[in-house]
Amino acid sequence: MDYKPLYDKVLVKEVKDSPLQGGIVAHRIQSGLKKGLVVSVGNGLKDSPMIVQVGQTVLFKPIDAEDIILEDVQYKLLQERNVWMVNENEKQ
Repeated sequence: MDYKPLYDKVLVKEVKDSPLQGGIVAHRIQSGLKKGLVVSVGNGLKDSPMIVQVGQTVLFKPIDAEDIILEDVQYKLLQERNVWMVNENEKQ
């Protein structure tokens, strides 16, 4: 992909029809959290480097994300602070 988000933005591809694992996640699904794969991240802010990394699986609220289409693929663009959780054991 030729696109890279600026600053503290995270580009995520929503993972659909994928079972979420873990008791806490199953409880949160009812509140509208979605699972996604981080495709690209910005460089962070001046005093705050990025924590989220490409390839990590994250949970986020769709209301906090912008829907964008790049090269005929739909993505979600959100600020890193709107990522609720990172699954550090599930990296693709």
